[in-house]
Amino acid sequence: MSIKERKERERKEKRLQIVNAARILLKNEGIEGISIRKIAKMIEYSPTMIYHYFANKDEIINELMRQGYIKILNSLNMNKHDNVSAIDQFRENIKRYINMAIKHADEYHSILLNDSKMILNHTSVLSIGASKNRQTIKILCNLIEDITNQKEKKFEGEEVELIAQVI
Repeated sequence: MSIKERKERERKEKRLQIVNAARILLKNEGIEGISIRKIAKMIEYSPTMIYHYFANKDEIINELMRQGYIKILNSLNMNKHDNVSAIDQFRENIKRYINMAIKHADEYHSILLNDSKMILNHTSVLSIGASKNRQTIKILCNLIEDITNQKEKKFEGEEVELIAQVI
């Protein structure tokens, strides 16, 4: 392993350590309890050193949000199965999402039920066109379209997106 590779690996490990400390603070104190000083104390680093890895607290929270969104995406089954009905796929995805929320209840509650502007920028899905920017809503829209395609009444476009947002 070259020196460059080792330094990059160490940088990733330190970033992960910082994010994990922030996740613990999130669980114990909520999003408002996250601070550079508290993170530094937890990982036995100076606050100044944290800034070598993240520009500010918001960047750390953004990384937490990104990782949380990945958990949500990973909990959903994005593959369509020919031998499974759309309604069964829908049910399975709802179960997976609920199980993910239960498994990560503290994180889910602190982030997805938070009303701070910064967090809402990540979690808000109540807008026209949300499915273009939010893969989770897009997955749900596709499932709803598949279900309604099997019925006489078909929903399209904004109707599908509205139903997905309500769910």
